[in-house]
Amino acid sequence: MINNTTGEEALTRYSCLFALESAVSYDAGAQWLLKTGKIAKVVSAALKDTSSYVLEAACRFLVAIIENRGIEKTTTHDALMDTLLESISLYSLIHSMISDQTSERDRLAGLEFLWMVIDARSGRCTAFLKQSKLFFSYMSLLTDDSRLVRSRSLDIFSILLDSTPYPLGILGSDKDTSSTMDVDRSEDEALVECCNYLIEHDIRSLMAQSDSLKALHVATGMLDAMIKPLATHKEMHGQGPQFKDIILSIVLWIIQALQEHTKGQQTEWQHIHAGTVTVKGHGQLAGLLNSKGFQFLTKTNSKAKPARGAGSRGGTLPKTVVLSALKALQNLGLLFPDTVEQSVSINIVLSILFDTKLCADQRVFKACLATLPIVLKTKVRNGHLLDGQLFSSAMKVVMKLLNEPTSSSTLLRLILTAIQEFFADDTLGRVLVQENVGRDLAESLEIKLYDKEWDVRDNVVEFIGGLFAPVSSFLFTWAVEYAFEKLNDIYIA
Repeated sequence: MINNTTGEEALTRYSCLFALESAVSYDAGAQWLLKTGKIAKVVSAALKDTSSYVLEAACRFLVAIIENRGIEKTTTHDALMDTLLESISLYSLIHSMISDQTSERDRLAGLEFLWMVIDARSGRCTAFLKQSKLFFSYMSLLTDDSRLVRSRSLDIFSILLDSTPYPLGILGSDKDTSSTMDVDRSEDEALVECCNYLIEHDIRSLMAQSDSLKALHVATGMLDAMIKPLATHKEMHGQGPQFKDIILSIVLWIIQALQEHTKGQQTEWQHIHAGTVTVKGHGQLAGLLNSKGFQFLTKTNSKAKPARGAGSRGGTLPKTVVLSALKALQNLGLLFPDTVEQSVSINIVLSILFDTKLCADQRVFKACLATLPIVLKTKVRNGHLLDGQLFSSAMKVVMKLLNEPTSSSTLLRLILTAIQEFFADDTLGRVLVQENVGRDLAESLEIKLYDKEWDVRDNVVEFIGGLFAPVSSFLFTWAVEYAFEKLNDIYIA
């Protein structure tokens, strides 16, 4: 079995590594493997294997060794790891892989191992990462020219913040501002230190690159990764609300900086214009983003054509950054509705829908319509709508999109899905079926029922039918008074 781990067939190599993973989970299996003296050869070959399946099996095999290492006494698994560290310098081998700028495949292979280790979410794996210092170069990986490397690095970064009590120890011990040992600090204190460092050092350095959309994209992804840990540690010695406000305001600032409207569009959406977003906080990042003209500079630079290259894969586009920011805004709306409710999130989302250049991409249009119900629901408290005027403005924008004669069936489906989300909330649904709004919606649907394209008509009929699962009294009333009346008129005609 040991010899076949370097055989010709990838399936054979994978099967042998899979069997070794199971065997090494037991002390007897670990002792047998140690006595063969071939573990270094097996691991070094497997980590460089051209098959992704073999690489995955090799990473799981290594994680199994790490997971079974002793805590209070030395075990056979510790001896196996010591052998790897001495024979092939495992730390150096992985580090050389993730820092190899000549091979994207090697960087991704090294990151696959790091992802497997951190995704185990165990104390032993956390200790391994801290001791190995393999993720100290996280900023280089997050800003790599390869989109695949950046994406995988962000996955690791997100899991790290969500699952590790003391993330700064893994991101770099020199970044740990505390003079005490980790055991002397609470997890909340550690997260406060981590958030402070990430925002005032890493995010600030990325945002300062006003001419780099890639840097903006990375910053947005890092901000999104910080949201879930904040929800887990809500208090954070009273600083939790501060971080939520800062992250939300930065996300909104980024979205606003990347929007582009004509003078006619600006006049049209003037009633929902939010003004320039002010970033919360008193640190250097807030000072930078709130400085006069910096958002305009970012907006101007974002219009420049991104540099092309084999590594950059065509560069980062504004829509890519906006998509990432909308994802973060959705998470904020779901986890921190009170914070989002007090912001201009709804206005910002509505203004995107007026940006014909951004919304020309269906992914942005879909993400925007998916975000709108989430942020609107934050305006509902105890069955009451806090801002009826803003909801009315939002519905005017949605109705305008619905009545657009050039909308394709795909866009129509996205719009109707957003409206269906409004109906799913009792409070928003009851407002939506009120006489004026309800009749306008029914009339717009009637026009679409006469559309010459069968898929447009089919989408409307499917939408009306989907409103009654489950049935609610106010929806039934609206359907009888308006929607079914229109369908009946068409049937008679």
